[in-house]
Amino acid sequence: MSLLANGWTRVAQLVLRSGHPGQCGQCVQLGGVRHNVRWFFEKPSEVKRIRKHGWIARISTQKGRNIVMRRILRGRHVLTH
Repeated sequence: MSLLANGWTRVAQLVLRSGHPGQCGQCVQLGGVRHNVRWFFEKPSEVKRIRKHGWIARISTQKGRNIVMRRILRGRHVLTH
């Protein structure tokens, strides 16, 4: 019984010392990690980018022409994708 109580006091000391349960390295086994990094990022599609932000898409609408004109007036070298 004393071994169990001693173990919990050690965990409590680690949690209190760190300020947050997931910040200390030894508390990871307790499930204190909330934000896991997932490595499943979609690859960018150049076709979708050009269809959405390309010259034809910009010129076909009034707001797109406003964007191109604003970039011309600002002196941008690249107007669209």
